[in-house]
Amino acid sequence: MERIPPELKNQIIRLVLFDTHDTNNDYTTHCTHHAHLHRSNRAQYAAVSREWQAHVEPITFKRLYLDPGRLDQARGIVTPSRQTYVHFIHFNSLLPSVRQGIWARRSEAMQFWTNSEVFTGHLAGLLLYLNGWTLPYENVELSLGISGNASYRRGLPVALPMDVYLQLPKIHFITKFRHFQIGVGHGNLTPRSCCKIASLFPNLRSIGWYLRETTSSHYGSRVQLRERFAAALILIPESVRNFGLAYYLRTGDHILDYIQPRAPDLLSISLRQLSKQLKKVVLKMDIGHEFFFVTNSSSKEAQWPLILDVTIIPGARTPQRDELFGRDAQSQLIIPVPRMINRYYLAAGRAAAHMPNLRCLKILWTSPIDMTLSYELRKDTLGARLFVTDT
Repeated sequence: MERIPPELKNQIIRLVLFDTHDTNNDYTTHCTHHAHLHRSNRAQYAAVSREWQAHVEPITFKRLYLDPGRLDQARGIVTPSRQTYVHFIHFNSLLPSVRQGIWARRSEAMQFWTNSEVFTGHLAGLLLYLNGWTLPYENVELSLGISGNASYRRGLPVALPMDVYLQLPKIHFITKFRHFQIGVGHGNLTPRSCCKIASLFPNLRSIGWYLRETTSSHYGSRVQLRERFAAALILIPESVRNFGLAYYLRTGDHILDYIQPRAPDLLSISLRQLSKQLKKVVLKMDIGHEFFFVTNSSSKEAQWPLILDVTIIPGARTPQRDELFGRDAQSQLIIPVPRMINRYYLAAGRAAAHMPNLRCLKILWTSPIDMTLSYELRKDTLGARLFVTDT
């Protein structure tokens, strides 16, 4: 292969390493036992020759798939020179499998703390390992997953205790942080824990979280959980410019969930404050028009100086549990409640006027009807469009 041009040689090696079914970049499709074996078998091609090694290793070590049992193995294999090839790390915390009968006899609190203690140990092990890396760049994505026992089927989350979090090392080369719940049997961190972990990455630029919580007498009411999340958002580094969040809060057995709050939603307000440092924000959750509040409407000051794109996908109710949609008395079709929906439209319009770099602002409802309000920049003019599709 000495006479083959380097770029063509690289293409040939890539064809050897990747089959036609391995082009999907979605990590959820690769976190299977088969995928781990498939990737580990690729390493053998690096032993063909030194020339092959130079082409193979940047590909095979670009994406690392780790769990607690693989950390010791990684220390021996991912040498300092190979660390420079890494741009994506998926770490899956495997909680111990416990027979369903044993979990059923345990209280929710005991299950919660057991899961949290195990996860915390796993996370500490990962961060201590990464703390030993010395990379010449800051461009690594970290994806955290949690899987293991059956307690997740009852919606039990995992938390990172404050006393441990304060002792964990900061990792400067992590610039993207993802955390998603993937299917049945997989769990996720509490929102506060995600914020704590994000604060350990001082150069973080992008966040993508898919979070679920269930209210209960042990964890707190809907309002309490949202307020805890709101208070933790201040931990997110000022370097973050892209923020994507899907947040589902399921009503459980807390008595306060059935008392309708009237105060402004603190989570929407805290997200508004965070958005002022962002270029792009996508929120899919119950969010109030408070997100678009302009602190001084008479001032022309840019209150969102960096924002380029805003996509908000609210639920069918406000955070205060007011209905945004109802049925027309005559036609029985589902229609927006004007006095409720107009709060979002007017607030968004006022906010758009304070976003000098805005390219597009969208508010989309996908249930119970499809409805989109869009502010888009066209030929240096910001225009509004409204689309409604009855379903």
